[in-house]
Amino acid sequence: MKSYPLVADNDAKFPFIVYKRNDLASSGCKDGYYEDDVSFEVNIITDTYFKGIEIANTVRRILEVQYVTFEDMDIRNTIITMASEEFNNNAYIQKIIFQCTINKK
Repeated sequence: MKSYPLVADNDAKFPFIVYKRNDLASSGCKDGYYEDDVSFEVNIITDTYFKGIEIANTVRRILEVQYVTFEDMDIRNTIITMASEEFNNNAYIQKIIFQCTINKK
């Protein structure tokens, strides 16, 4: 399954995911910022309703409450803050909004 930042290709085949950052708020001190609270959105686009639900549940299991370490940052406390669904242009859309904390190393 393909995923795209912000917008899918015009010829994208079902199912696919479109993701984007919605919000970022930095916390800092005199030495600079030390963490960001980030809101991001994952849209699962499918041609059948139940396939969308199945993929949305998989996305949730992968992202929710994970602690991921990279060379220069840690991502933690990923939670769902909102979920909704709609039907648009002959496609079922499952929207999940997550909140996470990113710590700079």
